[in-house]
Amino acid sequence: MSYFFEAIAISPKDKPFMRKILAVFVSMSMLVTLLAPLGVLLPVYTADAAAPTFLADNMKWKSTSANVLIDFTQPVFNSSTKVWGPQGKLEAADFVIAGAGAPALSSVTHDGGSRYAVLTFASAPSSTTTIACAATSIYDEGFNSAAAACDSAMTPIALSAVTEDTTAPTITSVMMWSNNGLEVRYSEQVSQATAGSRANYKLTTASATDAYTGAATMLAQDGTTQDVFVWVQQWDQSVVMFDIWDATIAGGDTLTITTGI
Repeated sequence: MSYFFEAIAISPKDKPFMRKILAVFVSMSMLVTLLAPLGVLLPVYTADAAAPTFLADNMKWKSTSANVLIDFTQPVFNSSTKVWGPQGKLEAADFVIAGAGAPALSSVTHDGGSRYAVLTFASAPSSTTTIACAATSIYDEGFNSAAAACDSAMTPIALSAVTEDTTAPTITSVMMWSNNGLEVRYSEQVSQATAGSRANYKLTTASATDAYTGAATMLAQDGTTQDVFVWVQQWDQSVVMFDIWDATIAGGDTLTITTGI
C-alpha cells in the first residue's frame, strides 16, 4: 500500500468508560430481574449449511506486495472442532496455490473464528497466481462436518480478477480508553507487520514524567522494556489497539504515524 504520514490529536471519550460499563451492568441486572418471573423464549439455533468461500470482490492485492488479503463469507477455522483463537488459525497447507510462476505461500496470518486471512508469499505474486481452498481444510462455524468445509472444487481465484489496491488507508477515528489505552480505526484492513509495529508510531504527551515526547518512535522510547503493545484486531483488521503501560495519555496529546501502513 502507499505510504502516508499523519498526526492525530487524541480526544477522550464523551463519558468515562467505567461509568458506561456500570450503567450497562445495572440495566442488564434490572432486565434479568424483570424477565425472570415471566420466562424468556430463546430463539432456535439453526446452523449455517452453506460452506465458507471467498470471492474476488472480497480480496485485496497489490502487484508490489507479497501479501494478499482474503475476506471469507463467514468466520472460518482450520478444523471441524472450531477452536477459536491462534489454535484454530488457518495455515499455508489450507490453500492451493497455482498459476504460471506462482511463488510459494510462506505463511498465513489468521485467528480461528475470524473472516480475514492474510496470505504471505515468498515474493510478490503475479496476476497469473491463483488461490483456492485445500480439500476439507477450512470450516465454518455451523455444522462440524466436512460438508461445511470450503469447497476445494471451487474455481480458483486468479489475482488478475482482483482489483489492485492502490489507495492508502487513512485514519477515521481515535478513541482513548484510558490514560494508557488507545483504539485507532483505519478506513480499511491493515497489516500487523506495519500497523501493529511500535516502530511506526510516535506519541507526544503533555506529562513531564513520560518518555513519550515525539522525539523518537515508540519502539526506540520503549526499548526492551516491553511496556508498549500494539496489535491489529483479528476479527476486525481495520482496528489497531494500543496498550502503553508507562504513558499518561490525555486529550490533546498527539499520535504520529511515521512510516507507511
